Amino acid sequence: MLGISVHSFEISKSKILIVDDIEVNLLILTKILQKDNYNIITTNNGQDAIKFVIEESPDLILLDIMMPGLDGFTTCRTIKTLPQAKDIPIIFISGKRDTDDIVEGFQAGGVDYIQKPFYPKELLARVATHLTLRNAVIQIEESEKKWKKIANERDLFSNIFIQSKHGILITDLENEISFVNNTFLDFFGYSREFLLSKNSNIIESEKNSKNIYEKQHSDLINPEIAFWTGETLIKKANNQDVLTLLTIDTLKNEDGEPIGYSRNYIDIQEVNAIKLIQYELEKQKIYEQKLNQIIIGLCAASEYSDETTGRHVLRVNEYSKFIAEKMGMDDKFVQTIGMVAALHDIGKVAIQSLIKFPGKYSPEQRLEMQNHTIYGADIISKFADETEYEFKMAKEIALHHHQSYDGDGYPTIATTDDYRPLKGEEIPISALIVSIADMYDALRSKRSYKTSLSHEQVVEILSIDDRTGKKGVDRFGEFLWSFFLENSKDFDRIYEEHRDE
Repeated sequence: MLGISVHSFEISKSKILIVDDIEVNLLILTKILQKDNYNIITTNNGQDAIKFVIEESPDLILLDIMMPGLDGFTTCRTIKTLPQAKDIPIIFISGKRDTDDIVEGFQAGGVDYIQKPFYPKELLARVATHLTLRNAVIQIEESEKKWKKIANERDLFSNIFIQSKHGILITDLENEISFVNNTFLDFFGYSREFLLSKNSNIIESEKNSKNIYEKQHSDLINPEIAFWTGETLIKKANNQDVLTLLTIDTLKNEDGEPIGYSRNYIDIQEVNAIKLIQYELEKQKIYEQKLNQIIIGLCAASEYSDETTGRHVLRVNEYSKFIAEKMGMDDKFVQTIGMVAALHDIGKVAIQSLIKFPGKYSPEQRLEMQNHTIYGADIISKFADETEYEFKMAKEIALHHHQSYDGDGYPTIATTDDYRPLKGEEIPISALIVSIADMYDALRSKRSYKTSLSHEQVVEILSIDDRTGKKGVDRFGEFLWSFFLENSKDFDRIYEEHRDE
């Protein structure tokens, strides 16, 4: 296929500058981008970012917005004033979700805006797309510079143009063809002997509007323009018309006098392929905005429902994401559970009177309290289509995170025989992961009715509960319990990193 290919450029060695004042964000972004062998430079402030742009000339910049000193918008505007940096693509990556912030990012000179939290695959796809587009522009600009430079040295044309991925014709001022490269011949099906010395109109479709040729002529003879670009139909050797993106540039000699034209033909299907990538990225962005807005709203309601804090919700997300990633779950599972685990207790908003009840529960009250799992699943179903992957997982976590591997849990679920708790492998793995994450953090956290326990005390209680005699393997199953024991120090690390203030 003729034209720009999103896989035709070597981008894996590209140099990327990451600017973020939070050290953990720099580490996460570096780890993700190094998977694709990018060369990474990092800094935690806008002043140093500008310095690195001047000294290192990065190929792309990932820029946070909220930073001390120069914020991201100011840093971007400053970089865009540097002659050597005006074409470097800058992608804002931020937790700010207001439309005004996104618009300001583009007005400041950004080419894209990625919201936190993000999917690593999406980040890599957007980075690769913008590097590819930039390299495509650079390649075309460099090719055109070379064409002009050797306009009077026709013996060198073949060395330049034969290897081009674009179809190229060189004509004199009367449009007589003097050079044609192999890419053009292969795509349009003509022979070199047939085309040489012919007028270039021999390949133009009769379906083209006369207005196109009038515009071409007026632009080419205008010394302040001297080029034309637009979509046009080209007739192949088999008389089939093909829509192409044609760029005609005026060739001049050393004295600046016009001596001919270079015609660069790009298959419009390739141009549309890039547009399709951009469209799919934008569609995914809109979906994630909707997803994040719903999750953020539900999380806020969940935090308000009892004594749990935002830090508790964050830690449950982080434990769950850590477990899933360490267990080798696929990227989509890991990223999703890292977002929706926070909704495990959303059903408590429906039992506020019980949550605030000061005394011991009666049997009826305890049963109603247990029903918060069912209420949570219903709430999530009302907010979104549960067939969507993220909300399907959120619902199963809310419904089943109090199920016990040995079958001694709640709620009771209708089976083919009766109503009973799920047990063993009937319980979704996402719910079991959140169950151990939630129970660990609940024991570590201080509440009005209990003190905070140490990591060692929590591990001991989870291993065997003195009150009930239940063992960790009974609650979570052999595999998950063994995983917890082997990695329990990471649970302690996550708790300390996100400790309540």
